[in-house]
Amino acid sequence: LCSKLHLQCPVEGIPASTAKPEVGHARLEPKTQEARKCLPPDTSQRCPGSHDCGSGYNGTLCTSCTDGFWAKQGRCKPCSKASSARVWFLALLGGVALIVAAVLVYRRYWHSRGHSVSERASVESLLRKRMVMQAPVLLQMVQLWAVLGSLGQRGRAREALPELSYLEALQLTIGDVQNSFNAQCKLDGETVRMLAALGSPLLPLLLLLCCPMLELCRPGLGVNVALKTLTVLFIGGAFSTAELLSCQFEDGDGESLGDFAFRTALPHLRCYDRTGIGFWVDAAGYSSALA
Repeated sequence: LCSKLHLQCPVEGIPASTAKPEVGHARLEPKTQEARKCLPPDTSQRCPGSHDCGSGYNGTLCTSCTDGFWAKQGRCKPCSKASSARVWFLALLGGVALIVAAVLVYRRYWHSRGHSVSERASVESLLRKRMVMQAPVLLQMVQLWAVLGSLGQRGRAREALPELSYLEALQLTIGDVQNSFNAQCKLDGETVRMLAALGSPLLPLLLLLCCPMLELCRPGLGVNVALKTLTVLFIGGAFSTAELLSCQFEDGDGESLGDFAFRTALPHLRCYDRTGIGFWVDAAGYSSALA
């Protein structure tokens, strides 16, 4: 019977309400007579076979993060190790700086070759046009790579791809930016995660709402800003909207969580909570989706 309830029964006659859950399982409520399969990744760390969640985890099926830990790719990592995200972000900026430096060095080399002014001007004009045309396409390809990588890792126990940590920063969402600067560790983690989850889908929408006013002030400017906003922020905003509205309805074994179903982006919120913060989450998510 204990194995069916996913409980540890070292001796016969132990009450099911006091038995410890098996490793990788947790109770939905204290003292219930059944434990449920936790969600990957790192099920044995978040649900270590105790009455409490593993270090850094709490909430339904141990999916939320406690103070002193930051949420990243389904894991709760100690704030002492949060500097790795900043390293990747700085490495990304360093790569961009190297590309810019290479372009400047090439221009200086071209000038030193003694080419005519008309030749230099034509080549520089061609390079600028190609960069302007290809840069947005390359950015969207990297953003899609990060989205597909995140979707491919979801629900799997294997380690996340290391490059996703800095590729996701190129989605340019509020959540990715706050991860790069360890905002969850410097401020209240739960509040930061909630504001980031709400702000990431709304940022592109707010920028687009400003475009009509720019168009009235200067014809053509509003349309230009709108197109650039869609090019740079659309993929990250759409993915954040889908994350905000999605819910986890099943445990790790595929069994229904019922009233304990929670929001994927905000595990401390129930899916069926339509009051308070839940109302604003729905308002932000559906507004962004409809827009």
